[in-house]
Amino acid sequence: MSVLNIFKKKETKEKKTEEVKEKKVGKKKVEEKKVEKKKVEEKKVEKEVIEEKKVEVKNKIVLEGSSSALLLHPYLSEKSTILRDGQNKYIFEVSPRATKNEIKKLLENIYHIEVTKINTINTPAKVKRWRQKKSYFSRNKKMIVTIKEGQKIELGI
Repeated sequence: MSVLNIFKKKETKEKKTEEVKEKKVGKKKVEEKKVEKKKVEEKKVEKEVIEEKKVEVKNKIVLEGSSSALLLHPYLSEKSTILRDGQNKYIFEVSPRATKNEIKKLLENIYHIEVTKINTINTPAKVKRWRQKKSYFSRNKKMIVTIKEGQKIELGI
């Protein structure tokens, strides 16, 4: 009889461990649900913050990313200094995909000036030959910007 009791004790121990495991699994499920709820709440908060940023961006023109990449740098040469001093015109080298309206808005926001006229100069890519190979110098685009009289752009020269 004592041999049979040993098996019964093992069965009762197994049942107890299964019950404990079920309780632990139940707690884990509850904890996992809580963690999932927290993640969902965090995502909602992030979406609200992103929406607030979009509202701020609509009110102001942001100079990050593609818009500031349009305006490369002021073009400095003898001719540009003569134009700047005599006729209140400034020459900027810009991205080839930039338009007059984009550059006008960008300059008005950066330098706080009134732009009256913009002229564009597209220089084509030049061919360079070396033996049998052809390669091209990069093309560029310049804009001559005329601003209202009495205003200046500080270029830091």
